[in-house]
Amino acid sequence: MAIKLPAALVAAALAWTATEASAQIVMNQPVNLVAFLPTAPPTILTTVGPGLFRATNSNFQLLAGEFQTIYFRQPGTPQPQITKFLYSPAAPQIVYATTDTADGGVWKSVDAGLTWAVANKGLPTAAGLVVGLQFLPGNTATLYCAVERDIYQSTDSGANWAKVSTLPAVANQFLISPHDTKLWVASDENQMRRSIDGGQNWLTSATVSLGTGTVITGMVADVNNPALITVTAAGTGRGFGVYQVDVVNPPGNAIVLRHTAQAFQILYPSAESKLPIVSTLGAGGASCYDIPVDQGMTRWVRGCINVNSIGPPFLAINPANIAQTFAGTSTGLYKSENGLGPWNTSYGTVRPTLAVPNGAYEFKLEAGRTGSLALALRSVEFQTWVLPLDVTTTGGSWLTVSNVTGSTPANATVSVSAAGLAAGNYEGTVTVRSSLAGNSPLLIPVKLTVTAPVADPGYIIQTIAGTGAPANTGEDGPAAQATLSSPDSVLVESDGSVIVVDSGNHAVKAVRPDGRLRRVAGTGLPGVSGDGGDPMLASFRGPRGITAAPGGYYITDAGNRRVRRILGSTLTTYLSGPENLRGIAVSPSGTVYLALATDHVVIAVEGDVAQSRVVAGRIGVSGFRGDGGPATGALLSSPSELFLDAKGDLYIADTDNHRIRVISAADKTIRTVAGSGLGGFQSETGNALAVALNKPTGVALDAAGSLVIADSGNHRIRMVAADGQMRTIAGTGEPGFAGEGTAAALALLRSPSDVAVAANGRIFFSDTQNHRVRALTPRSSSLPAISDGGVVSAADGRVTLAPGGLFSVYGANLATGTATASEVPWPTSLRGVQVAMNGQPVPVYFVSPGQINGQAPFALGPGEVDVTVTIDGVTSSPRKAVVQSAAPGVLQYGVNRAVVQNSNGSVNASNNPARAGEAITIYLTGIGALDNAVATGAAAPGDPLSRASAPARITVGGVDAQVLFVGLTPGFVGLAQANIVVPQLGAGEYPLEITIGGVASNRPVITVRN
Repeated sequence: MAIKLPAALVAAALAWTATEASAQIVMNQPVNLVAFLPTAPPTILTTVGPGLFRATNSNFQLLAGEFQTIYFRQPGTPQPQITKFLYSPAAPQIVYATTDTADGGVWKSVDAGLTWAVANKGLPTAAGLVVGLQFLPGNTATLYCAVERDIYQSTDSGANWAKVSTLPAVANQFLISPHDTKLWVASDENQMRRSIDGGQNWLTSATVSLGTGTVITGMVADVNNPALITVTAAGTGRGFGVYQVDVVNPPGNAIVLRHTAQAFQILYPSAESKLPIVSTLGAGGASCYDIPVDQGMTRWVRGCINVNSIGPPFLAINPANIAQTFAGTSTGLYKSENGLGPWNTSYGTVRPTLAVPNGAYEFKLEAGRTGSLALALRSVEFQTWVLPLDVTTTGGSWLTVSNVTGSTPANATVSVSAAGLAAGNYEGTVTVRSSLAGNSPLLIPVKLTVTAPVADPGYIIQTIAGTGAPANTGEDGPAAQATLSSPDSVLVESDGSVIVVDSGNHAVKAVRPDGRLRRVAGTGLPGVSGDGGDPMLASFRGPRGITAAPGGYYITDAGNRRVRRILGSTLTTYLSGPENLRGIAVSPSGTVYLALATDHVVIAVEGDVAQSRVVAGRIGVSGFRGDGGPATGALLSSPSELFLDAKGDLYIADTDNHRIRVISAADKTIRTVAGSGLGGFQSETGNALAVALNKPTGVALDAAGSLVIADSGNHRIRMVAADGQMRTIAGTGEPGFAGEGTAAALALLRSPSDVAVAANGRIFFSDTQNHRVRALTPRSSSLPAISDGGVVSAADGRVTLAPGGLFSVYGANLATGTATASEVPWPTSLRGVQVAMNGQPVPVYFVSPGQINGQAPFALGPGEVDVTVTIDGVTSSPRKAVVQSAAPGVLQYGVNRAVVQNSNGSVNASNNPARAGEAITIYLTGIGALDNAVATGAAAPGDPLSRASAPARITVGGVDAQVLFVGLTPGFVGLAQANIVVPQLGAGEYPLEITIGGVASNRPVITVRN
């Protein structure tokens, strides 16, 4: 049953009738704007996303072929997003469109929207929204608009613009009263500003009481009372509705809430209309409109277009026949002819446009390598519009296209292979056809240059933490034997510690310079607790980013939607609320920068009250735009990690734009410093702006100003030198784990997520899906190296070791200086140096650049053992040593002289012989198993003594000596002694030999006298 309305409103009440869809592609996607031009015949302009469609018809039954696709720029390239249409009442074929100023700002058509040209001379070119475009009442040659805080005027129909006024705040609505051209009104989110002198002076007229998240969305001058402005407000906070504000009469702030509704657009159907129509949301978000029944707006009626249409409609009305009304909704275009009644979708046929790739498909590969670039096959106007596809290639079998689903949208991949190709240049074409696209066929040239292998960039790769198993073990032990789970951000501290956010384990950990892993924060269990207390007792949930701050850290606790701060030994929550927190950086002044991936912005947070502002991107809008202009006007797409350099420049991993961008501290402009914008891999080297990245997630700078990038989707680490040339320094591009201790360029990585650079040039990165933290060390650095055959017994230099015996390691760059253990048990790390046997750190006593002395573990079994030296996290290549059950070696000094004490305690020498028949003490090592076990690295006890388990035979000059004792020397580590009686020999020098368990020692000499 129809609702009875006053006669003046019946024609304006909206009803909707369906027409048949007579083509395969119909306008059933979200319609952003609709404009009705009262030309002859009338014209409809409607937008779907950034696409503009035009229809000219007497009755608009929207039959086949009715809509024409209109292009502002070359078909297939990004088109400007239109925010408003304005036509000339005197000449409706003259129509204006507003966009972001970075996309032109103001465009003009003189043929009812068929062709367009920019009309923006004098307007800003940096990104900013144009609002309130309007004619001066009664003068269509004079136009006004607002851009950010500035009001601009054109007196020549948009050919030239000049700034005529400045607002006290950024405007989101602006109008000039049709009753008094000196009365100007503007609003920001909830403040009404008025000027009664043509914008020379501004006063705060009123504050509309709106909650956070609700803003003023529309504004018209009341046709009944020149002093009243009717405004609409909508959003997630309180205070949405329709208000009337008295902007003239003292005190100029009379505010009346006329209607409570989620209210968006407000308009009068015609110049003669006395009541407005308001675009609103109904139950479940249905597209509705509200109409006041009386001029006092005390009673309202509502009509809704379609229960399946979600979101506010955008209304366009024929001023000559206000019963003929169009509305754009989330499910397409609607048309009304005859008052309230049933409504159905009214489809019109369209020919969408295939998107042209944003970048050149050019590859430069070494012989035998492969490359690929993403090819997004979709409509420019609306990405989910379905168009049939036929994709072919020419040029040869080296060129293929995969992941084509047969229709849009499709995330295809253009792949090339240099396998079997000689060095040279190759050309091919990818052809994309669609029977329903307006720009079919689409021809994409592909070029491949095959080259000889490039030089190794000179880095060695090693794991410093993680075994590859996604687990949580090994705390306070060797980091290389501990487990991590999906490590994310990393940073390097001044003492050389590497801090890693162990995201899957809900903790923050540190790899200390001695190679041991310790927990910094988090219990390892998911949760949200611990504010005000010890960070070690706090709980996190999937932390992602970390940055150092004076006295502590800031951490993005993504799963808890918080930023946590550690200062000293106390953890607090600094900020809460933002979703999908990723990277974080803190300036010396304390400004905290955060990357909000799903909001596509980077924000700055200042002060303990955590006041935030957007520094790059537009909240909720994903895209790429703004290079060369203010960062606040740019568009980002899923930004992740951040890096702040010493100058204050802020680097952003603009992940889904496949770029690294930087905001200049000097002028707050943004620019791309790496990445062509195409996602994929096309070359190991080349100009950084022309080489593709694939979802980069980490960025840092080294001391030379080179940019280091975690090219996550390409499974590589890339570097951009100061001259702008990019090269791969780690990873072949094949996901996996390989290459430890070898050239990093030949290693396999799996989705590295972040990078950090130490002062000495070492690069650390989180090899996330390998559950490791790995390091890249320049070959030019002083890498530790064990000499061939350089692992020997400390006694005699032979290449056999025994469990518990003393050993020496010889080589180069084994330490940065000299140090000796000052206490027992001996440490496993001394001056940042570790020796490992089969991966197990062993006690060391002395370190120097060329020699290390230590003790082999008692637990070693017979056979070969791998020995490595690690200094400050850099590990040498392994060397083999042979372990036997016993390997007795007599300590020596001078030229082949045994270290022996005579019975009086003096050292046996050529001029200080031992008397035959006296007891002497021989010092040795490598006696093997004991009858009284001693811990490795610990001093031998004196009571009870620890004797060799195997029988010993000792000869002097080939004559058996009486053996009194063979065992460890009490109070010493690894040192053994043999007490014997010197056989009856004549005066002279005699070789001494000790055999234990059938293994004979070296044969140094002692001196004997009668």
